[in-house]
Amino acid sequence: PQAIYGAPDSALGMVPTIVMWFALIGLLAWRSQNHRLLRRLLVAAFVPYVVFMVFYWHANEPRYWVAWIPWFALFAGAGLFALFEKMRNWYQQRNALIALLMVVVVTGLSLYPAVQYAQQRRVVDAQLVAADLDMYRYLRANTPLSAVMMTRVPWQLNWYAERPAVMIPANANTETFLRLAKHYRVQYLVLDSLQRPNATTRTLLAALIEDPKNGFVEVYRTPEYTVTDDGRTFTMQSVVYEFNPDAFGVAAIR
Repeated sequence: PQAIYGAPDSALGMVPTIVMWFALIGLLAWRSQNHRLLRRLLVAAFVPYVVFMVFYWHANEPRYWVAWIPWFALFAGAGLFALFEKMRNWYQQRNALIALLMVVVVTGLSLYPAVQYAQQRRVVDAQLVAADLDMYRYLRANTPLSAVMMTRVPWQLNWYAERPAVMIPANANTETFLRLAKHYRVQYLVLDSLQRPNATTRTLLAALIEDPKNGFVEVYRTPEYTVTDDGRTFTMQSVVYEFNPDAFGVAAIR
């Protein structure tokens, strides 16, 4: 699946390879049982979704496949049970305890990589969001409750900073950006460090910010937070600018 979906090697850290093998065993064992309706429902639910993601949207983000994880776990459990039944029959039910212990060991080996991965990501993920959380604390403490902000992740800012937020438009020209900002009465441009706009939008924003005539005033810049992820060390920093869309003389978009 990593090769098919184009996801990084760590994308399936919560679904170790051994679990996927047991899920395959469970799926094969399940095929021999009379669950036609459930099979049809699963096919009806997942096949159109996979086709949509692969051929229309994009399939290289692990988050779009999280819905598969419970099914991997369910079928892996069925595969373990089928394996236990085969081993117990092989031992002619006289040493079922040995078979059970072997299944417990295999289960432990299956879960350990996921637990280890989760522990590693807990530290790294905390580093990745440190700059943004710092900025959200500043916004919550130093801006009016009614101040509208434009950001790449409005849902995130709205939750942590408790301020109204709208999305920075992607691939928009300068006029469209300013008309949207005026329509929503935006007062702050927020450049989150974890998720920045695409290259085209970053170029547009940089041109607006760098020209002093446009009146973009930097009101807060977080310290540089160090992140160590997969052997790479880098820094992240979030920035907030205040500006007045009315000063550009453009009409609000409708």
